[in-house]
Amino acid sequence: MPPILKLPNEVLLDIIDQLSHQSLENFTLACKEIFGAGHAPLTKHRKMKRKYSTILCGTFLQDGEKRYHHPAVLLCDIIMDPSVAKYPTKLLACHCKDTEEAAIGRLEQEDRDVKGYVEIKEMMVEHREGLGSKLDKCRYLGPRRRQKFKMQIMSAHPDFTVALLVTMLPNLRSMDLSNCSERCDELLVMIKMIGRKAKQGRGNVNDKSSEEKVGSSKCTDSMDDEAGFHSLSRLLHGSIHNDDPRIDHCENFHNFAPFLALPSLKSLYGRKIGDENSIFSLHYFHAASSDITRIEFDNSAINTSDLKQLLSSIPNLQYFKYQFGGHELSAADWRPFKILQYLVRHHSHSLRSLDLTERDDINEARADRSILFLSDLRVFKSLKFIRVDNAMFIGDEIASLSQTDWGKRDLYITLLPQAVESLALAKAFGDGEAEKILEGLPERKDRESPKLREIIFDYDPSICTETKKRCEGAGIELKLGKELL
Repeated sequence: MPPILKLPNEVLLDIIDQLSHQSLENFTLACKEIFGAGHAPLTKHRKMKRKYSTILCGTFLQDGEKRYHHPAVLLCDIIMDPSVAKYPTKLLACHCKDTEEAAIGRLEQEDRDVKGYVEIKEMMVEHREGLGSKLDKCRYLGPRRRQKFKMQIMSAHPDFTVALLVTMLPNLRSMDLSNCSERCDELLVMIKMIGRKAKQGRGNVNDKSSEEKVGSSKCTDSMDDEAGFHSLSRLLHGSIHNDDPRIDHCENFHNFAPFLALPSLKSLYGRKIGDENSIFSLHYFHAASSDITRIEFDNSAINTSDLKQLLSSIPNLQYFKYQFGGHELSAADWRPFKILQYLVRHHSHSLRSLDLTERDDINEARADRSILFLSDLRVFKSLKFIRVDNAMFIGDEIASLSQTDWGKRDLYITLLPQAVESLALAKAFGDGEAEKILEGLPERKDRESPKLREIIFDYDPSICTETKKRCEGAGIELKLGKELL
């Protein structure tokens, strides 16, 4: 019999209580005796994981009904049972136009997940002492802001409440803010303060022993309770987007700035992002030095100079996607050649995937300076996937160069980087345009882009059988729009 099975059952249960989530799962599979001892803790762990792994703050559409989730509910759960804090890995904060109505008690919807405003205030009063203790321990608040937080949280203000909440969740991996550009100022300021403290060297967030402590079941309080820990030290993904069709404004691009200060962050995602007023200015981007490797912006209209600041603050970007949305805010500021120049300047050796397109319903001509755009592609050393609009490959400017060296019939293959493996073209083609791009490509593929294996057409162009056979013979698969459905 292994020595561990000779231990008293109380000691074995104490060992089980010290294990992290994944270690508990693995430990109970060791043998029948250990599984029997760990069955009750494992069942509780799985139940808590289902309930708390994703936390909702704000108004959400669930089962066809709008439900309001106040962050104070989770805050009070943590005060009553500190072990709850270790379970959340994803935070979703969504504020719609009627969130204010919910916050002041006009949303009359009562069930076990939704608590009325009066009931929430009663909960806050009941846990006044615990809330005060949490605020006193929060290293990210000065005396003045701490007093302000106490007043606002006791009045159940959702922004202040969720700002305190994120300091208490040691295993949070993803944060998703939706339709809340005007209601999350305190949360964003808290993220900025956490990042600033972490970068001042107060604790090594990458230390393996720290990760073990964070994941253990005895990590029952905020990370601030132990020296060397910082809140959000395991956050990998930050997202800001606008999904409510009733809200016509964009989320603010500058609100991404606080995320850049977090040492652990690896990816940013934005949808319907613009350049409205923000409490964060461009110098936050300039001062940051982030480890982010992936950036995606969908249906957005971001000032090109702002993108420059962002790209210059990230030293090792590997994936970049920007879909221009053509909003009224910056409709004239779609300059892909400029964006590509910034990428070349800062990421020519690291970028592996480039996706630079317009929204499908934008039909304005964008062929200006396309040769400059295309020639810059050749500079990238590791770029394997390219997705661009066809306007980058066709247009009057390219046609006007027909008498020059640039005007060769096999122009396009000479502009692709050596490492490229996949080329995707995002817009519909006019007559003969797809053939023009493919002409000369199979013959020069081995010399110019030997790793190219596929060309993807989002729409179904007219390509003759002979061209398809020549591409297949050169090891290039043509994927047409109808084949992608």
